[in-house]
Amino acid sequence: MASTPLIPGYSAAIRPCLSRAAVMAGVLAGLYGFLYVTLKAENLALVGGSIGLGIVLALLMYLTRRIDWYAARTDGQKQAIAD
Repeated sequence: MASTPLIPGYSAAIRPCLSRAAVMAGVLAGLYGFLYVTLKAENLALVGGSIGLGIVLALLMYLTRRIDWYAARTDGQKQAIAD
């Protein structure tokens, strides 16, 4: 838990964008909070963890729905695959 402010602080020091460091701090705090609550609730840890992972998976699927994964290839890779 003590590393939560260190990681965004380091990120803000090496990159001048403070908004990204703030987002990283929020994500880390939320993740650590979720893990703490899940581990403290021993009886419902499996259910809580499964629901949490399902929410994370749904969020990642939603955020990456418009990424064209095949456009990231270079022309050399396309040619090698075609051969």
